[in-house]
Amino acid sequence: MGKINDTLMCFAVKYNGNFDDILDAIKNHEDIDYVAMIQYKKELRYKYTSLIKDDYPEFLKDTDGPPIVLFYEGNAALMNKDDTMIYSVNSNKHRFIVSVKPVTFKNERVLDYCAACENLNDLDEILSYLKRKEPGLKDYGQIKKRNKIER
Repeated sequence: MGKINDTLMCFAVKYNGNFDDILDAIKNHEDIDYVAMIQYKKELRYKYTSLIKDDYPEFLKDTDGPPIVLFYEGNAALMNKDDTMIYSVNSNKHRFIVSVKPVTFKNERVLDYCAACENLNDLDEILSYLKRKEPGLKDYGQIKKRNKIER
């Protein structure tokens, strides 16, 4: 199964996560460039899983046209946690998963996370956004004083 998983990864990189192009490559028995595959694996900055792997998110297996390969960083087990997960489509029409869970690590409260996407460039952007010290979230912690109406 490792060779098949690597082949799917190779197609996902080559076709920038485009589902239709990857599916066409599979259907047409496209030749595998093993030199390119080795190079992709060497340069790959993220882990990946595919539709045929046990760690692939279960809920995606039941969707129409699931991402064939997901590149990810973080705790892959969080991709199956409904209560902490966002699954959506970005402006580039690539699907992504972001999941966070508060945990205690080395006596400190931190957010365990997993970010996954079918396209490497989009995953770079998602992770860059998540890792900023100021993620641009609205501050709901500040209570605003209401102006009193004069009578």
